Amino acid sequence: MRTTIAVDAMGGDKAPQSVVGGALLAASQLPIDIILVGDSDAIYTEINNRGPMPSNITVVHAQSVITMED
Repeated sequence: MRTTIAVDAMGGDKAPQSVVGGALLAASQLPIDIILVGDSDAIYTEINNRGPMPSNITVVHAQSVITMED
């Protein structure tokens, strides 16, 4: 059975750059599937800046954002 991890790509400091970078590293080294959730345009831009998208990463667009003020 393969493990799947969903990650809020827009959460945390320096997102989505740091989150996408970590997901790409994990995807290249571990037998897992990763779902990146957030602004798909920003996520795809960051992935494309780093090379081809691995087959074990999926991007799911999320239109809404919960901010620290919410």
